[in-house]
Amino acid sequence: MDEKEKEQPKKAPAPPPAPPPAEIAVKVLKTQGASALVEWVADGEAHRAFVPAAKVRAGLVAENVLDKGVPYGIPWRDIKLPALDIAAALEKALHNAGVWTAEDLVRNQRAAHGAVQSALGLHLGAVNSFAKEKGGT
Repeated sequence: MDEKEKEQPKKAPAPPPAPPPAEIAVKVLKTQGASALVEWVADGEAHRAFVPAAKVRAGLVAENVLDKGVPYGIPWRDIKLPALDIAAALEKALHNAGVWTAEDLVRNQRAAHGAVQSALGLHLGAVNSFAKEKGGT
């Protein structure tokens, strides 16, 4: 072994190749040019995104491709609703509908349903405003 060989440090072995990314089953909702709108379910939640159509193979897309996809729809979880005591609003609506007891509830399901819708409908204006702000039609 000559001096040059002794002086050169040994190269570390190359790391093993990374495993291929997991593939996720998707439903193609629409193809538009080179993009595909796909839908998939992860952890019980439906997701939609635009991904390159060429990356969809036999109803499967690599997880890293989905992560980089352009999200579809309004990001509803970003909505800021006004503080509201739903329980108090529900009680008021139920009482105004004549639902005071379990018997009242059983006897008058239609009024109870309307009361629940009324109590929750207090947020509908905020939801509509948020949708318009985010570009919904």
